[in-house]
Amino acid sequence: MARKRALGGRYYELEFLERLPQPTETEIRQAFARYKQPAIARHLFYGNETEANAAYARLRTGTSFIDEAQICFQTVTFDSTAGWLGEIRYFQVDDAFAEAAFSLATGSFSAPVRSRQGWHIIKIEDRITTPIITESEFQNRRAGIASLMRIRKRRLEGDRFVRTFMENRNVRVDPQGIRALDAALARIERRVSGAPVTLDDDYDTPAPPLASTTPLATFIMNDTVQTFTAEDYFFWFSELPFREARSRPAASIGRAVRNEAFALAGMDANLEGDAIVQRDVEYYTRTYLANSVRQLDPDSTLIDALHSSASIRIDSLLFDQVMIQ
Repeated sequence: MARKRALGGRYYELEFLERLPQPTETEIRQAFARYKQPAIARHLFYGNETEANAAYARLRTGTSFIDEAQICFQTVTFDSTAGWLGEIRYFQVDDAFAEAAFSLATGSFSAPVRSRQGWHIIKIEDRITTPIITESEFQNRRAGIASLMRIRKRRLEGDRFVRTFMENRNVRVDPQGIRALDAALARIERRVSGAPVTLDDDYDTPAPPLASTTPLATFIMNDTVQTFTAEDYFFWFSELPFREARSRPAASIGRAVRNEAFALAGMDANLEGDAIVQRDVEYYTRTYLANSVRQLDPDSTLIDALHSSASIRIDSLLFDQVMIQ
């Protein structure tokens, strides 16, 4: 875990963070002006791009924004407040949402914008007039605005970098693997919570058993198809949100594949000898071992192995403990 985590993190730093340009003076001044002038906004929200694009096409052909809002939010009777957000501030909303919203002229609407929550079409109804911006006020706030801009740029461009990187991996999730993982995680959750173990009620046929070699997905690295197995998934399990694993197992697998792909990219870039990688490996190893020992029973096979070996595949042993035969 430590080695792969360090390699993936360092690859991301070198390929993205260290190449990210600093905000320009023009960008900082523009951000300050937007920070000083809140907007009044309304939006349409969709869970997927297809629905958002369909709504945008209707708006482009003349459907009013308020009428489209009735469809979007499924109002029973006409509601003039459908989609109303009211006052929004530049640094107090989602990054992508803010950049799109504050780039709009008053009265206009955006193309579909992808935020961390879903897809939005944004309309700016009005802007709140603010006092005249002085040069002295800008200079007093310049450092803070520049810092917020760097954080925003890192998040926005980082999302795009990761998304492009993963699109090039051509990830394909195995439906049977998802079923096997979902059933195994459900049994683990019941065991931890003390709830009774029940049959798999969500399908007509029982889910296939989950083994360490069960394929969960495939992805491409260096023009070669890689198989991502259940053992690979549990290798990254401590890095994954358990709620997502239970509610959206395919997304959880995708997150783990992303971690694996970045680690492999770090290996391909020959970063194992990098001083920062070696420092991070040492730190992650100490932290991970301490946390693992605390989480396992005193008679755990992991603790026995730690006494007898200086080098150990910790995650394989953890995998053996959570697998349900």
